[in-house]
Amino acid sequence: MNVTETTSSVPLRTDAKGVIRIGQTRVRLDTVVIAWRRVSVRCPAGLVLEKAQLR
Repeated sequence: MNVTETTSSVPLRTDAKGVIRIGQTRVRLDTVVIAWRRVSVRCPAGLVLEKAQLR
């Protein structure tokens, strides 16, 4: 069995107040985590629909 390790960069940044945000949006990381934990957005497409700024 061959195991291939891959890495990918995550578009996170810390703003001037120390808040972690997604890419160049104003969306906070904790907001995305809370939305992900909700039953209604268990798929990435549902999360993007709920948080339009992530498009």
